[in-house]
Amino acid sequence: MCEDLSTPWRIVQDFESLNQPTKDTGRYLAAGAREVRWLIVNPDHVDAGVRSVLAGIEGGPIIVEGNSFLDHVSG
Repeated sequence: MCEDLSTPWRIVQDFESLNQPTKDTGRYLAAGAREVRWLIVNPDHVDAGVRSVLAGIEGGPIIVEGNSFLDHVSG
C-alpha cells in the first residue's frame, strides 16, 4: 500500500518495471508467470483497487501476494 499516491490506486503491468530480479514480481516472471500485476493502492481504496485489478484477469489460477487482499475478497 502507498499513502502518497496522486490517485486512489495504480496497477503496474509494464514488463520493464516488473522484471526486476531482486523483487518478487521479477521472481514470478522468472519462474514462468504469464502475467504479473502490481497494485499500488492508497489504504482508503484497497477494496476498489483489488476489484479493479481482478477485473482485468481472465481465468485462473492466480497467485496473490499480500495480506490485505484477504480482507476484500472471499472465495
